Formats: sequence, structure tokens, C-alpha cells
Amino acid sequence: MIMVLVLVVVGLVMGHRPPQAVAQSPTGVSASQGSAFTYQGRLTDNGSPANGTYDFQFTLYDAATNGSQVGSPVTVEDVAVSDGLFTVQLDFGSSAFDGNARWLEIAVRPGNSTGSYTTLMPRQALMAVPYALYALKTPWSGLTGVPAGFADGVDDVGLTSVTWTDIQNRPAGLDDGDDDTLGGLSCTSGQVAKWNGSAWACAADNDSGGDITRVTAGTGLTGGGTNGDVTLNLDTAYTDGRYWNLGGNAGTNPATNFLGTTDNVTLTLAVSNTIALRLAPTTGTPNIIGGDSGNSVTPGVVGATIGGGGASSTAPNRVTDDYGTVGGGYNNQAGDDAGTTTDASYATVGGGRSNTAGNDYATVGGGHLNTADGFKAAIVGGYANDASGSYAFVGGGYNNNISLYGSYAVIGGGYSNAANGYYAVVPGGYANEAKGKNSFAAGHQAHARHEGAFVWDGEVSYYDLNSSGSGQFLVRAPGGIWFGNVSGNITPTISGSVFISTSTGAYLTIGGAWTSASDRNAKEDFQPVDPQAVLEKVAHLPITTWSYKAEDDAVRHMGPTAQDFYAAFGLGDSDTSIATVDADGVALAAIQGLYQRVQTLEAENARQRAEIEALKARLDALERGRGWVRLPGFAPWVGLGLLAGLALARHRKGVER
Repeated sequence: MIMVLVLVVVGLVMGHRPPQAVAQSPTGVSASQGSAFTYQGRLTDNGSPANGTYDFQFTLYDAATNGSQVGSPVTVEDVAVSDGLFTVQLDFGSSAFDGNARWLEIAVRPGNSTGSYTTLMPRQALMAVPYALYALKTPWSGLTGVPAGFADGVDDVGLTSVTWTDIQNRPAGLDDGDDDTLGGLSCTSGQVAKWNGSAWACAADNDSGGDITRVTAGTGLTGGGTNGDVTLNLDTAYTDGRYWNLGGNAGTNPATNFLGTTDNVTLTLAVSNTIALRLAPTTGTPNIIGGDSGNSVTPGVVGATIGGGGASSTAPNRVTDDYGTVGGGYNNQAGDDAGTTTDASYATVGGGRSNTAGNDYATVGGGHLNTADGFKAAIVGGYANDASGSYAFVGGGYNNNISLYGSYAVIGGGYSNAANGYYAVVPGGYANEAKGKNSFAAGHQAHARHEGAFVWDGEVSYYDLNSSGSGQFLVRAPGGIWFGNVSGNITPTISGSVFISTSTGAYLTIGGAWTSASDRNAKEDFQPVDPQAVLEKVAHLPITTWSYKAEDDAVRHMGPTAQDFYAAFGLGDSDTSIATVDADGVALAAIQGLYQRVQTLEAENARQRAEIEALKARLDALERGRGWVRLPGFAPWVGLGLLAGLALARHRKGVER
């Protein structure tokens, strides 16, 4: 709770006396006193003396409560309050005080705020001094002891009748008729009578002792004379030819005509009685300091520029090293402020608030709370970003960081990203880290922690994707991956069962099966294949086991070389590679050749089985009849034995086939 505990109006402690006409003293004012008066008070915040800046609003009323408002409210912003005490100057105009009682209502809010005011109670009664303003316009009819003729309404009539006895509070001796003694006051040689504020007294005569015999017009003046009324005027030849005119000048020579100083003193320009620009001399290039009077350049710095902005009491703009620049804004700093003025030269802050460019050639374009501490590092804008590596770059975003180890690193933007390796890159996203040299991280919580690692994480469930070794290319894409070489506008669609899709029609399933494109509509120039010829070539194709030179020796593979395969079949566009579709096609053709041979053998076997069955039937008949078969030229039993042996041999041959 904000409240005023003690309120004191300076000059209001005297009681009110009716104004009276008095003789004018030598120190009397020659102009109106004005209608402003000083107000002091003590402000507490939650029971403790307030400190800082506050905005006050003062409203005048004709009653302690309720009543009517008198005049317009007076608002005073950014009032400094120290240990609860504050002082303001108020001016409600002379018409606000007409002899009637007045009360002051006060409202307050914290400085640099756009919130509402808190009204403090009770209203404060105004005492005597503001009512003295009423005395400036009090009519003669309200005064006592008015000399005759002063109240007749004619300023130049009746004054001759005023006598010393008509004037109250006159100094003693002024009405004794002795002009040079002033009622017994006698001054020595070299002294004269002077009014000291309360009485006449002797004081030194400031006369130099000389006599004016002539007035001579010097350079740039005309007129003068030796007696009588003398007038001096500016010589128009000088006003038109040697001085800068409000309407502009012509025929100037930049080498000899300039607006400025010739001594070692700062040239200050002000607007509305407020300092706006200072041109400060140095041992080299002058410093240019614009904006708030609190903006500053560290002593010894040369070539500094502050374009404007700043706030005197809390947040001035500063240049602490040679040739630094702050374009404007609030609480910005160019240089490291490390005690020497040459270790963070040429730093630049374009504007914004609380930004620092703290190394040679470092740059912060704007934003809020950004710090470019690296050599030639740059931050375009954003909030709370840091670029400490040499040549590091942050495009913007929030809370992005490039450490001392991130020389030449880049963060495009995003939130809470880090690039801490040489030449590391984070284009944007959230919580990505490119830590390894030449690493790249993008997406969401991607961590490229090894040299040359590329990590892209499309996961949106706040899980990390971390590299585990140098040179890795890691991509997590829950929605699938598409590769294509087609031109024109295209919006690829990826089936839910596909992980990698291509514009060629080939794809890898989420189960891990690679599927090649084999659409008939994508093929032409069909030629028949002789499966038996393919089978013969496969039968003679060298098949060995071997290891790739790039792999460990323990890793073995089986198959033909591309050179042998190409020589046998002439398939593909090179004799150093074998397309999987060609290998599959040769295998299928060879299988067809084998199938044809199996079919032929099965037919032969069927015919032989039929012959054998016939022979078996005849043998069975012979055994049942115990008859004999006579072969020409052989004994009967010999013929029968040969016939049985022949049948058995043919049967075995069919089985072997």
C-alpha cells in the first residue's frame, strides 16, 4: 500500500497577514512573482520509506471531502523519491486562489508505468503562501493605509500628494529633509548609502572613477557620439556576412566558416532548454553524444558516436572503447568497459534495450538483453541471446547461445538453441545443440555432439535425438521421408506403412523391406529370354565369398563380381555394379530354366515308370505260371534273367535322373 505520511508545503508555515502597502526597497522585484509553489512530502510503500521514481497527480478542491474541483489536475512524472522524501513544483495558475480555502488531493503510481493512480487520503489543506498569490490582484479597496490618490483609478494622478508620513514602515531618517545623511547616517569617502535588505547602510562605491566623454562604436557596430543621447547599432555588414542567419547563409567557405568552437570545450546543443547533442573534443576524432544528458563516453575514448536515446537516472547509453557506436535505444553499451579503451574498439549497438557489443567489431542490431562478446560476433536482434565465439552469428529468437568454443558458429533463431563447436550450425527450432565441429542440428531437441554429425529431429514429444559418433547423419521423421527428382509444384503423400518414399516409386516400408519400382507402364522394349541359356550362364558364373575393403575383414559376403555378371548378361549401365532388379531377374530366369528341365525329367520318369510297371506285371505273371521265357540264342532261364536285369537297370537310371 502506497501512502504519504508527512506532507510539508515549503513556505506555508507562516501565518496569514492582510497585505499592506509598504515603501519599495532597492532590492524589490521588477517582474511578477508567478503562480508556482513548491510542495514536499514523504511517501511510504508497504510501510517502508519509498525509493525510486514515481508519478504523481495533484488535484485542487474547495472542500476537505467531496466539494468541487478547482482548475485542471497537475501531473508530475518520474519524480525521484529518496528515503521516502520528494519535492515537486505545482502551478494551478493564479486564478485558482481567490481568497477561499483550498485542499490538495494526491494520487500516485510507480514510475515508468501505464497503470492507474492510487488516491491518497485525506486531502491536504493548503495554508498561507498560495493565498499570497491572491495579493497580486487584491483591489485597493482591500488594503489599509492607502495614500491619497492611489485608489482613484488613474495611475499617474494623485501621486504628487503622497508624503513620507503616508508610507508605512519607512526607514528612519528618510523624512528629515536631509538627503545625504539619511537620518544621521554618515558615510566616509569612497562609500555610499545602500539598502541592505532591511535598512540603509554605508557600503563601498563601485564607481571606477572615470568620466564618460564619448562613446565609440567598435567593430560590428555603428553610431556612438561625444555628448547627448548616444545610440549603438549592429553593423549590417557583419550581421549579413559574418554571422549565421536564421534564414540561411550563402557564399560560405567550409575551411574558414563554421558553426562551433575553436577551443578545447564541448559544444552543446539544447532543445526546449534540454541538452540534446554534445560534440566533445578528444586527442583525435571528436565524440558525438546525442540523446539524454546521461549518455556518456568513457574518458580517453576517441571517435565514439551515440545517436540518441538513453535515460539519465537509470539506463543511459554508453560507449567505453574507441570508435564505438550506439545508435539509440535504452541502456545499451558499445565496448567491454574493462578499463582500457582499445581492447573492444569499433563495437556497434544499433538500438533496442540493455544490449552489449563487448569485443572488437562486435555488433548487436537491436532487441533486448543481447550480448555479442566474441571478436567480430554479431546478433541481429531477439531477446537474451549471446554470441561469445569469434565470428559467431545469431539471427534472433530467444535465449540462444554460442559459447567461446563456437567460433564461426551460426544460430538462425528459435528458442534455447546452442552452437558450441567450430563452424556448427543450428538454423532454428527448439532446444537444439550443435556441439561438434562442423555439426548441424535442427528441429526439436536434436543434439549433434560429434564432429561432422547431422541430426534432424521431427519428434514433437520432447524426446532427445543424440548423435553417438562422428560423421553421422541422423533423421527422425515420424511422418516419413520423401526423396524426389521431379520438377514443378508437388505435394508428396507418404503412406502410413512407408518410412522412405521416392518419386521413382521405390520405397522402404516401416517394417524394413525395400520395394523397387516395377510398373509395366514405366517399361518399354520388351525382349524374350531363353531360360536354358540363362541357366547355362549361371551354371558357369563364378560365385565366391569375399569382403569389402571398407569393411572389417571379419565381414564376409557371397556373390559374383559386377564385371563377371556384366560379361555374362550385359545388364545394367556399368560393369562395377549390379542392380538388385537385374540380379533378381537372372535368378528368376534360371529358375524357369530349371523348371523346364524338371518338367522334362518328370515326363521321362513317368514313361519309364510305366514301362517298369509293365515289366513287373509280366514278371508277376511268369511267377504265377512258373513259365519260361525263351530268348533267341539263349537257354530259357538265361533269357529270363537278362530281361529282369535290363528292367532293373532302366528303373535305377530313371531314379538317378
